[in-house]
Amino acid sequence: MHEISKEEIEEAVQYLSDEISDEILEKVKEMSEEELLDQHLFLGIQVRNMLREGGFKWNDVVLDELWREIIRLAVETSEI
Repeated sequence: MHEISKEEIEEAVQYLSDEISDEILEKVKEMSEEELLDQHLFLGIQVRNMLREGGFKWNDVVLDELWREIIRLAVETSEI
């Protein structure tokens, strides 16, 4: 698997927190880890597509592994 640097993850978190709606961030904030896992085919695809559109050219396996961590960090760093 492609190794993703801490800096790349931080850039992705910043990008996502700027681009994703506060409404979605609020929902994620309230979700348990299990509920977030259940969102793999809905929210997960949305997050992965947003990251791709933002220039993050990570392979699908990497995105599958990291999207939850990145959106959780985006919630933590947002001002919601």
